[in-house]
Amino acid sequence: MSQAPVDDSPTTLEAVENCGRTIKLDQADPGIYVVRHIGVDDEHAARLKQFGICEGRAIRVVTTGNPMILVVQNTRVGLSRVFASSIFATKQDAVCEGQA
Repeated sequence: MSQAPVDDSPTTLEAVENCGRTIKLDQADPGIYVVRHIGVDDEHAARLKQFGICEGRAIRVVTTGNPMILVVQNTRVGLSRVFASSIFATKQDAVCEGQA
């Protein structure tokens, strides 16, 4: 995959940033996260969705290298840090009220 074009529309990013606990996935430590926003164009979002990575999905970060290793619906997925930086997620034990 090529570099992911970012969707930085204020309406979507503002909603996830207001939570205060939502981070870019490339900054995540190992653990379980819930995907809150995917900031890429439709073509790249469709590709990520083929791997099971979509808004509202629980994923587990296994390793934080490049590629990052994730577990998505019992399947291990390697994801480049470039794409991981376009995915906003909340650690499962810190899910914001009203966003669960």
